[in-house]
Amino acid sequence: MNILDRILETKRREIEDRKKKFPLSELKKRLGDAPPRRDFKKSLVGAGIQLIGEIKQKSPLQGILRK
Repeated sequence: MNILDRILETKRREIEDRKKKFPLSELKKRLGDAPPRRDFKKSLVGAGIQLIGEIKQKSPLQGILRK
């Protein structure tokens, strides 16, 4: 099992644990009276922006990408 497989397995377990702790029906009940949120994708597209970027100096697997 490589590092990515271990990360995926860990995240899958975390998601399952959270689903048991906070079922979707419970979350919907909690959010029932919450004010509506803006649609992130719609906000980006409406502004003419269609790109999300990330600037990294390091990679967990490759180390420093660019000095």
